[in-house]
Amino acid sequence: MPIFRMPGGLGYFADVPGCAGAAMIRHLEARFGPLAFHDPTHNEAPRGQRWSRTSPQHVGRKTLQRLFPPGFFAANFAVVRHPVDRIRAVYVFQRDVEGTIPQSTAFDEWLEDIAERTPDEPWVFDNAVRPMADMVPAEAEVFRLEEGEEAVTAWLDGIAGAAGPELDLAVQEAALPDLSPFDRDRITELYAADFARFGYGAEPGEVVPGPAARSGMRRLFGRARD
Repeated sequence: MPIFRMPGGLGYFADVPGCAGAAMIRHLEARFGPLAFHDPTHNEAPRGQRWSRTSPQHVGRKTLQRLFPPGFFAANFAVVRHPVDRIRAVYVFQRDVEGTIPQSTAFDEWLEDIAERTPDEPWVFDNAVRPMADMVPAEAEVFRLEEGEEAVTAWLDGIAGAAGPELDLAVQEAALPDLSPFDRDRITELYAADFARFGYGAEPGEVVPGPAARSGMRRLFGRARD
């Protein structure tokens, strides 16, 4: 979860896999310069030689809390996505890009596999299948991918004190797998916390009107508040 230097302090981006994180990271680098706590080569090392279970950019929020004291970051934010679309995008990326899923593995088979594995291996697939609620700090400013770049851009302009380069969070991925009723029920079960916290309806891409749910949101340079 990359750290960037901005006027007046450090910022933190909760990089949730499957939510246009690569595009967001490129934008942050262009706007604020090199990022810390970001290692795109982490998974290239043999498993026994990696320094941690996940890459630094994909740490969970509880790990983040252990590593960084309260108030360390002046601002932090996340981009989230409808759980159904997000987990289908993760499946396609892991199958076609990372090669961690055999091409012959159907989506429903993979869902069952992660349901069985994640209780003992929550970090599996570099935390790519972890619920978003486990990745996004309670105080983070949250933006839903479905609502476009305008709100993210305005917030970043505010913390930077000036307008920055154009932000493009359009996802360009291979066709997402079709869903069966079983798949929908399984995703709803596995990611119930994400539907509830971030304001998503049952249908893919369906956003519940109103802001994405937050808890204890911090304004720039301010104190946490309920």
